[in-house]
Amino acid sequence: MKTWVRNLLELQTADLRTKRMNKRLKEIPYEKKEVLDSLGLEKDRVTKAKEQIKTTEVEIRNVKSKVLEIQAKIENLQSKSAMVKKNDEYKALMNEIASQKSFISGLETKELKYYEQLDSDKKELESAEKSLRNMEVEAEESVEELDEMAISLKAEMEKALKNRKELFKKVDSTILPMYSRLIKKDGEPLTKIHNSTCGCCHLKLTPQTITDSKKGQMTSCDTCGHLIYYPDSE
Repeated sequence: MKTWVRNLLELQTADLRTKRMNKRLKEIPYEKKEVLDSLGLEKDRVTKAKEQIKTTEVEIRNVKSKVLEIQAKIENLQSKSAMVKKNDEYKALMNEIASQKSFISGLETKELKYYEQLDSDKKELESAEKSLRNMEVEAEESVEELDEMAISLKAEMEKALKNRKELFKKVDSTILPMYSRLIKKDGEPLTKIHNSTCGCCHLKLTPQTITDSKKGQMTSCDTCGHLIYYPDSE
């Protein structure tokens, strides 16, 4: 393998690794946000469950208050009935009392449903709080792991950049401008020829390009422009 190929491959390996680390480092803040957003949704679930309990309890108190109000009305009607002498008036009062008692019965049925709802609300709150406690532990661990990863990646990248200076010096200066441009793109700037095709774009190379590459010359793909080398060139 020609010296220029070997030196450039060493630099490329280091640079591609640094690119992967940098990409991973950029992903970490988004991953942390996803973790915290999920935790926030679970906190909202707990808050909504508590609010629902308060709403149901208010409904129960309203029903109880209405029942007491109607019971007082019934007692008042019963007091009046004792003083009524006319039969028609008495019947009217009894009908009104029966109507009010029927209304109470309906309210008591509604109250029972609210108590069933309250029981369901409390179970939902218990479930939400348990889920939140578990998620808080998991979120704390995940964020801690991501923070540690970020620190580790930054340290590795700093070390890689220092080593790169030495690798950079070894590369033929005439090829560095092209390499520097290609390393910013996807794929390998310097790629191996596979069965007469470019290892980057996988399209067929011209016979002259393959011949030049076999001689160990600095050659680029006829189609994508990436640097290519023949694996057996010496």
